[in-house]
Amino acid sequence: GTWMGDVNLAVGWYRFNSSGGWKIPETDVPKDHCSGKYPGWLNGPHPSVGDGEVTRTVCFTKDENLCEKHQEIRVKNCTSYFVYQLWPSHDEDAVYCTATDSALGDPCVTHTVLDQPWRSTDCSHTKCSDGTEMGDRNLAEGWYRFSSSGGWKI
Repeated sequence: GTWMGDVNLAVGWYRFNSSGGWKIPETDVPKDHCSGKYPGWLNGPHPSVGDGEVTRTVCFTKDENLCEKHQEIRVKNCTSYFVYQLWPSHDEDAVYCTATDSALGDPCVTHTVLDQPWRSTDCSHTKCSDGTEMGDRNLAEGWYRFSSSGGWKI
């Protein structure tokens, strides 16, 4: 596939609000993640509302040196979300990452809905799945909510 990158990003203020996350992660992200070869993460904490606009460093993981390539950005806490003044990344394969895990986002908002009827206790073996055995082996780690005719809780 093709690596994504933010080298052509226009300088400006951005708010992340997607299923991929709403906040730049505060811990290092391994190389080859976030659809980019060199993922960007915040080297330090997000500001409190009272901090106002602050300068932070985004590190782009390249190899063993987690912060060899970096970019200064501005961050502001808008109470229920953050905005970031971003600049183009240093490399065509470097991207600003977002995260959805509970330490970085509210799982009541950032979760995946599991709505398959075959999850119901009324479905024995392959009764509700056209004869196919179903499972969760390929589910990614994350927060999930049940919402189907089969029920809404374990």
